[in-house]
Amino acid sequence: MKTKIILTALLCALNINAVTAVDKVKGQLDVSYASDYYFRGASLGQDSIQASTGASVNINNLDVFADVFTNQTTGDDTGNTDIVTIGVGGNIASLLDVYVGLVNVDIDGTGSELDGFITFNLETLLSPSLSVYRNTDDELYTVEGSLSHTIVTDPLDIKVTASAGTTDVTSSDTRTYVGGAVKLSKTVNQLTPHLCLSVIDVEDRDAEFITKAGLTFKF
Repeated sequence: MKTKIILTALLCALNINAVTAVDKVKGQLDVSYASDYYFRGASLGQDSIQASTGASVNINNLDVFADVFTNQTTGDDTGNTDIVTIGVGGNIASLLDVYVGLVNVDIDGTGSELDGFITFNLETLLSPSLSVYRNTDDELYTVEGSLSHTIVTDPLDIKVTASAGTTDVTSSDTRTYVGGAVKLSKTVNQLTPHLCLSVIDVEDRDAEFITKAGLTFKF
């Protein structure tokens, strides 16, 4: 709980900094409905309301960012989740971006955990991305990778994503998962309504299709 309070306070500090550096700040607020919610391959609930907000500030060519995400299931599941992320990074080579930071994950019924992470993004075709997370209390790792491509058309923007990951459930047990998604969106001024159709396939489970729809406000 103390960790979560500290991370939330850092997000507030970032927003305060935004007031004094408006020309360097980017942020967004999103509210969505999701038919199912998965986190690192684990099914945590159905019929969920999700909200997220975040902001980033460029300081001396480094991006300092903070994000808060919450998932609240409307059924009888206990997968309500709060995730707070803070980090820093930027471009270190002509096509390579690197980010490092901390992620605090709080899931009903399982308690909270704090992970350190590093993310590599290549600014090339299909925008490959790789993230590695390590639990700060136990030697448990999560590795996730993705490829994506956005097609900009007159009526809609279409983003196609493929992803895969593996996570240490315990020191002797891992879970692997793959997925794909098609996201349709259209930005009008600062508002972006979006619809996402995705599929996730977790080992020892049947593949499941997920529908998500929401609205993003950028500031």
